[in-house]
Amino acid sequence: RNVYYYLQSLMYYLTTTFAEVGGGGGIFSLNYDNRFHRNWSFRAGVGYMNWYEYTGSLGMYQYAFDNGSCCEQTNFNGSISIPLMINFMTNDGINPGHFEVGLGITPWFGNTITSVLVRTVDSQGRPNGTKYNILYNGLGISAFLPVNVGYRYQPLDGGFFFRIGAHGLFGGNFGFLPWLGISAGHTFD
Repeated sequence: RNVYYYLQSLMYYLTTTFAEVGGGGGIFSLNYDNRFHRNWSFRAGVGYMNWYEYTGSLGMYQYAFDNGSCCEQTNFNGSISIPLMINFMTNDGINPGHFEVGLGITPWFGNTITSVLVRTVDSQGRPNGTKYNILYNGLGISAFLPVNVGYRYQPLDGGFFFRIGAHGLFGGNFGFLPWLGISAGHTFD
């Protein structure tokens, strides 16, 4: 019986909706957070992440100009993100302020363009520059792994919700990107 009451005292069923600028969703996201335990929560959302991944190099323009063509490449312009994260919070069971760490995955959807760089010629047949010939243009998907460390303010009886933290985004062409995030919303008890 004591174990049952102890486990029940650990369980929380707090749900929160919040908007976030920066953070694990990209530039901006709207999120749902379920705090299912005194120290754990799960978050899911939808966001805007206009990020451009480029796989070419600066030297390829000259190479294409000199040799006629060069360097098939794929570029990805992502725009819709879906942040999925699990967070761990320090908590004494009473204080609404918490140190928080989190880890997740954020798939993002956008446009994939595969192209090849080719030399252009003027009306006399002389080389005068380069242009891209598009080989494929369609839906693409990429993902990054967000990690966050920060502060969470969340009263256990509901009300104003606030988060601020430092994030690291891993993945894509950028490898590692330091990032910040700030969130505000409402917790329902």
